[in-house]
Amino acid sequence: MLRRILRGGGAGADPTAALRYLEEMMGAPEGSIGRVESFDISNLGNDDICAGMVVFKDGKPDKSSYRLFKMKTVLEQDDFASMREVMTRRFSHNADDGFEYPSLILVDGGKGQLSAVASVVDSVVPDRNILLAGMVKNNKHRTSGIVFRDGHEIRLDNEEQSDRDVVLLRFLTAVQNEVHRFAITYQRKLSGKRNIRYKLENIRGIGPSKRKALLGHLGSI
Repeated sequence: MLRRILRGGGAGADPTAALRYLEEMMGAPEGSIGRVESFDISNLGNDDICAGMVVFKDGKPDKSSYRLFKMKTVLEQDDFASMREVMTRRFSHNADDGFEYPSLILVDGGKGQLSAVASVVDSVVPDRNILLAGMVKNNKHRTSGIVFRDGHEIRLDNEEQSDRDVVLLRFLTAVQNEVHRFAITYQRKLSGKRNIRYKLENIRGIGPSKRKALLGHLGSI
């Protein structure tokens, strides 16, 4: 019965099971992983460069803790530089302004993205003992495994999956899909605003103030 629940992910499944497996794999004390954060960069070339941050608490999404970032210093497409900016800005906040420190950061990407995040975490909050891991995708762009700071990678989408593999892969896939959805939704919103601004301000006599007044009065383009 327990095996079916774990593999099926039904209502009786323990949402913290994946966290306990991660603790075991990373050599962390049992019960030490509670808040998990993940970040994803989204852009349209050099335009609308932004990022989303999602939070899972005790294995479940905590949408009230989600945050969005629009790049301030990165002006061209550079995912590593963007990730460093996001992480630096994220850790300029703490629990006093609604940003509790995470137990674990799951990076959307492999060794390169993981290194970019690690460089900021090690520099800004070296004493917080925040665990880091990367979520790896296969050639079909689906979540396939996990990579750790020492470069060790574990594939979870093998044909002969253990119960632990199934539970952990399901959790990583949920996190990776959610952070991607959150980031790209914001990027599309920024792109839509930019296109409206371009269309209106290309009309002679319409500047930023008149554009805002027109949209405020009429509601849409």
